[in-house]
Amino acid sequence: MKSNNGLYVVSILALLLLLLGIFFKPFVIVNAGERGVVMEFGKVQAQVLGEGIHPIIPIVNSVQKLSVRVQKEQIPAKSASKDIQDV
Repeated sequence: MKSNNGLYVVSILALLLLLLGIFFKPFVIVNAGERGVVMEFGKVQAQVLGEGIHPIIPIVNSVQKLSVRVQKEQIPAKSASKDIQDV
């Protein structure tokens, strides 16, 4: 009887730890082509996270992900050479 009771308590504690870990998200994943800016209570820190999985302190720290991929943008434009010919 005692071993079943102890197993029950251990199971409940493991389940609570798992739920707390999922709820507070102690890890952040930074995807390829992104960087993560660490913020402590909303204040930007000097630490920048590269790609991968990084541990953080839940509630205290948060991470804002920013894209660092090269983005192509085309805009219509006209220009002329020195002798007024279209380029």
